[in-house]
Amino acid sequence: MVATLGTGRIILVESILSLSGAGIPPPNPAWGSMVSDAINYSFYPGWQVVVIPVVGIGLTVISLNFLGDWLRDHFDPRLRQV
Repeated sequence: MVATLGTGRIILVESILSLSGAGIPPPNPAWGSMVSDAINYSFYPGWQVVVIPVVGIGLTVISLNFLGDWLRDHFDPRLRQV
């Protein structure tokens, strides 16, 4: 359960570091570097290039949080009713 929250946090930190240029080097794919590259060219291809990686990051983190909540609800003995 804690692992799913930690994974979401790691994804956000990696995205922020890659967005600022301090993350994964450019030949390797990263969502933060995708957003950074898209911001530089946002007026040419359109706003969708920026929104799609941001929505992907958000949906991944939210789904990991929901997975952690679901696991806690089903496997935590303190939440089971007798």
